[in-house]
Amino acid sequence: MLKTFLTRSCQALLFSGLLACTHTAPKEQAHPMSEQTPANPAFEAYSARFLEALWELEPDWALQVGYFKHLDKVKIPDAAYRKRVIQFTEEQLQALKQLDKATLSRSQQVDAQLIENFLEASRWSLEKEQSYAWNPAQYNISPSIARLFEPNALSQEQRLRTALLYFKQARPYYAAAKAAIKDPTLEHTRLALTQHQGLSAEWQRTYLSNAKKSALSKQEKAAFQRELNNAVAAVDDYRSFLKTLEKRLVKGPARSFRLAPELYRQKFAYELGASLSADEVYAKALEARERTLARMDELAQKLYPTYLPGQALASEPKQRIRAVLNVLAQQHPDASRFRETIAAQIPELERFVREKDLVYLDPSKPLKVRDTPIYARGVAGASVDAPGPYAKGGETFYNVTPIAGESRETIASYLREYNNFTLQILNIHEAIPGHYTQLVHSNESPSLIKSILGNSTMIEGWAVYSERMMLEEGYGAQSPELWLMYDKWHMRVILNTILDYEVHIKGLSAEAGLTMLTNDGFQERAEAEEKWKRATLTQVQLASYFTGYSELYALRNELKSLEAKEFSLRRFHDRFLSYGSAPVKYIRELMLAEPSH
Repeated sequence: MLKTFLTRSCQALLFSGLLACTHTAPKEQAHPMSEQTPANPAFEAYSARFLEALWELEPDWALQVGYFKHLDKVKIPDAAYRKRVIQFTEEQLQALKQLDKATLSRSQQVDAQLIENFLEASRWSLEKEQSYAWNPAQYNISPSIARLFEPNALSQEQRLRTALLYFKQARPYYAAAKAAIKDPTLEHTRLALTQHQGLSAEWQRTYLSNAKKSALSKQEKAAFQRELNNAVAAVDDYRSFLKTLEKRLVKGPARSFRLAPELYRQKFAYELGASLSADEVYAKALEARERTLARMDELAQKLYPTYLPGQALASEPKQRIRAVLNVLAQQHPDASRFRETIAAQIPELERFVREKDLVYLDPSKPLKVRDTPIYARGVAGASVDAPGPYAKGGETFYNVTPIAGESRETIASYLREYNNFTLQILNIHEAIPGHYTQLVHSNESPSLIKSILGNSTMIEGWAVYSERMMLEEGYGAQSPELWLMYDKWHMRVILNTILDYEVHIKGLSAEAGLTMLTNDGFQERAEAEEKWKRATLTQVQLASYFTGYSELYALRNELKSLEAKEFSLRRFHDRFLSYGSAPVKYIRELMLAEPSH
């Protein structure tokens, strides 16, 4: 429950995890965070106690960030657990009040604020938002089990014995889930069905095979198969429960997926940690939409004679833009090699970043491209799944959801959307120097709190900022085609914020939302429908991209102006990333207060 406030990246990063190994820092300082005020030992001791208590309460989350002390515990999400969460937040808030914040270093003051916000947000979630009662998709034991069997510091026998504990607790886990769900939405019920589809077969195929080949005793292997079968039965029972719910909700009435306006504004403040309110960010997004449309029209007019030779220039700006985009979108990868095309671009991006000396890249931490695991599907088509700060040597995965099995029309639409141009922007965002790079740096932050209590606005803001920064620094050789597709992509970021706000604050209809995405955003119908679906399943997260980008881009320009000729883009990036995943507004305070070199 507490973990719902750790939005480390695109939605799939709620399942981040694992692998502990040693890391040798390079001779070049990659994380030049300075500290003018000495750290307060009392606060460091409190932070350690806070984290230990958090991991005991949240063993699944601990496992996902690579902290293995509580492998013998499995969280049961029942009323007693929710009571313990409230007690935990009250006790920790009281402990925070006992600390004299004036004696803390600047970095520690930020940590204290992050902890306080996290605790208040957790309490708010249980008492006000109450998603435990209306979101069946938040109940799933599969992510933690899957993490056990990815490369980590555990032996095969430790993984299997821990998995056995999860299998033993599957029945009470899903019984608690069914008891908690009182007023579900149809949309979240269907997402839960999607994410539990095929789990039974996958468990039987993967985990039972591992157990049979392991060094477990004959008795342990028999117990493993018995409890796995019981867990499969519990999952199947939960799916039957969800199917029954779905049938009832289709007939209606069903709870709306929309948050009440006041709840949305409160969640925006808690989760995004922005310097502006939801209403202020929405107003900025409306202005950005008009500026971006004007810039796209200039580029479209420039490219029109090349791609539409002999045709009269369309009279309306959006017609001109769409005409050129439609031609460019025909240049796309083959459906059968979509994931391979993504994987092939990663070394090219890495090479460009190194040649331009834009940000430190750790050569000891490779990125692996894979199909999105079943338990993480249904929200985003691409995402990065990164290890936590206790497992900084772990593998980072670039998840790509397979498109095979979709209709021919859907696949064609998807490939036009993710054409040869936008696919490069996507890879910058998700991989290098976007999410993958940022999360590697975050794990090396001197502050565990800043890494663990990650802020989605900073994380998404960095990824969006990276897109523009790369093109500004010459990636793509200033190709007007790539810049036009970048603007289309950036329009998506802007419309994410507008869509999210208008869905929850203004009650935007599906028809109006899809029209906005396809008309103002020039999105393919399939992409627009997926974005609408995402807007019905998440709240606030879609606004994090534009919010974080705007704050980060403004900060860079502010420091560039202050430092003038002394400004170094590489130094700015490394310093910015050294503060874990703290909100941009706090990083700004720290960077302005501390010397840059």
